[in-house]
Amino acid sequence: MNTYLRKHNFIGGGLGFAVIALAGMAAAESKSPAESNSAAKPTFDQAAAFEKLKQLDGKWTGSTVYGMLNDPQPIPKVAHKFHITSGGYTVTETLFAGTDMEMLSVFYMDGDDLVLTHYCSFGGGTQSNMKLDVENSTKDELRFVFVDGHNIPDPMKDRHIHKIRLNLANKAQIESEIIAHVNGVPAEFARSTLSPSTLSPSTPSPSTPSRSKKRK
Repeated sequence: MNTYLRKHNFIGGGLGFAVIALAGMAAAESKSPAESNSAAKPTFDQAAAFEKLKQLDGKWTGSTVYGMLNDPQPIPKVAHKFHITSGGYTVTETLFAGTDMEMLSVFYMDGDDLVLTHYCSFGGGTQSNMKLDVENSTKDELRFVFVDGHNIPDPMKDRHIHKIRLNLANKAQIESEIIAHVNGVPAEFARSTLSPSTLSPSTPSPSTPSRSKKRK
């Protein structure tokens, strides 16, 4: 660059100063993608999200839309139960309680990460391990995405629950949604709209301990 500037007599003149100034500004403003992302979006407080799940403790009733994505069917009356257990370190959600569709999601903290294991009632008794999708979650809507699982030989082919969404924006009515993948793409879902039937009184719970092992 210096040879080019000298050849065209840019250095030493006003234009040369302007070019140098602009180069300095560009260098000062340039940031790595990680630095830019960090500045644009604060760290998601996953522990606070877990505490919010604890507030759901109790029985919720409502309705569900369930089935293939292109042919959903209504189920007019369903019940989900949230329960704080294991000394406050775990929250369970029993979906479709008391029916042959009953399933279980177990939420807990893995170090600083909010994770869950979903025990499904179809697909050969699959178990999906998921982590919170912090990029697409908010404090009012928690989205979990598949990491790995059991009884799922090939996640790109075999039917399994791949995503879970909880919308908690309205304390009087929440949404609980599960999405199953088949052949690597969304194929089936169940979306429940629920209102509190009986909520357990909130009780203090111990802080969740840090754990060294985390899901990748």
